[in-house]
Amino acid sequence: MVIHFASSGAQLGSFKPFEVGDEEVVLTGLWLDNLEPSHRIVLEIEIGWDKPITSDLGELEIMIRKGDPNGEIVEWTQENCFNSTLTKIEVSTGEESSFQNYVLTVKSLGTRARIIGPYLLKGSVLTK
Repeated sequence: MVIHFASSGAQLGSFKPFEVGDEEVVLTGLWLDNLEPSHRIVLEIEIGWDKPITSDLGELEIMIRKGDPNGEIVEWTQENCFNSTLTKIEVSTGEESSFQNYVLTVKSLGTRARIIGPYLLKGSVLTK
């Protein structure tokens, strides 16, 4: 059963698409509180992205970090695309603290990705 949730992000068309390079970029973050050890946290992400015209294949590394942009990596994946794609990922975790911040970051070695939107980080707190 969902106890509560929080989400943060940007809709398609609400920002100018931007290239992602070798340095990790923060897309968004969220704060969850009123947590108990008996709770399960489900984090969902959605990222609309494409490859720059100069690349044959797009490549994007996606990370969810705990605490801050340099914090522990909760989830990591590397995605590829031939033109454009909407990546959706769901990960489940637990938390011993009564609150936690999660940060959605991306990077692309060789600048082989552009964020075009939408992007979203949603955290749901559930009973186990």
